[in-house]
Amino acid sequence: MTPMHVSQALRIAQEAVAKTTPIPISVTGTVTDLRKAPVGHLYCKLADNQRGTGTAVTLSVVVFAKYAPAILAALKEAGFELRNGLAVSFQGTLDLWPATGQVQLKATAIDPTVTIGKSVLTRQKLLEQLGASGMLKHQKALREPLPLTVGLVAPDGAGSNDVVELLRAAGPDKTFHLHRYRAISSGPRAAYSIASTITAAGRNHSLDVILLTRGGGASTELTAYDSEAVARAICECPVPVYTALGHSTDSTVADQCARAVAHTPSDAAERLIIEPVNRAHNLLRNEAQALVNLAAETVRQAQRQLAALWEAVQVAHAQVLRITATEAQHRQHVEAVHRKSRTTVYALAVVVVALLVILIIVLTTSQGGS
Repeated sequence: MTPMHVSQALRIAQEAVAKTTPIPISVTGTVTDLRKAPVGHLYCKLADNQRGTGTAVTLSVVVFAKYAPAILAALKEAGFELRNGLAVSFQGTLDLWPATGQVQLKATAIDPTVTIGKSVLTRQKLLEQLGASGMLKHQKALREPLPLTVGLVAPDGAGSNDVVELLRAAGPDKTFHLHRYRAISSGPRAAYSIASTITAAGRNHSLDVILLTRGGGASTELTAYDSEAVARAICECPVPVYTALGHSTDSTVADQCARAVAHTPSDAAERLIIEPVNRAHNLLRNEAQALVNLAAETVRQAQRQLAALWEAVQVAHAQVLRITATEAQHRQHVEAVHRKSRTTVYALAVVVVALLVILIIVLTTSQGGS
């Protein structure tokens, strides 16, 4: 047997692999070691755990630059971005790369339905875990806040600026107090950034509510908001958390965990913050007006009662005056009677005295004649 060089053996193996899988196949696994070459090629590995062994096996994958845009676009349309940890199903042909002696998959297309299915199952499993532990009820059990002091957790951009402008336009500067906490909303570190920022904001006991927003954009940027780290940060937060992460068709695990949900940052500012404060202000104003009206009516009643009392006093005073006048007249009559009686007595006394004098004189005269 004539010995052959390694390169010759690899070429034979390459031809054998090509003959064994002449048509495209689909391979499903979890993306690892993803990298992009300057020329536009994508390289990664698909990992799969062997059943019963727990050992991970990997297959190298190459996506040439001519196929990469279509594959990325298909994922983006389904609401995902190609990243490590994403479950995918690549379609392509097997090949043995002579330079390394490794079998690889030359991917030419991708099936997003597999990724969607895996994502749905992952979300469902996480929500079931959170529900079983009671964590999903934590935010709902918090008191309904009066959101005067707001913690805004968001990346810099139009969404957070909309919130700032709406709160500023809603009233004087002192009506709302805004604390801004900046977090990354996309990329491999997004979940950690969002979760740690929520936790930091939750330590600020002056906050009435935390508003978690992003400035719209592609649905692929919602991946971090489906993560367990963000979900647990929201559930464990002592401050009520509102989410406003996208449009009406976008829903995340974070939304399921939050105290309240809005479709957009502007909707959250208007419906969840400004409107409740306006309702509270109107309620206070109505209550204050009711108290003023009650006080005014009480004063009016007191005035009416005082007028009635004064009228009663006047009547009583008139009666007293009449009684006093009658008593004075009676006194005057009694005194007149007394004076008349005294005059009569005096007159009678004078008459009696005169009669006595006459009698004495008569008696004296009679005795002298005898």
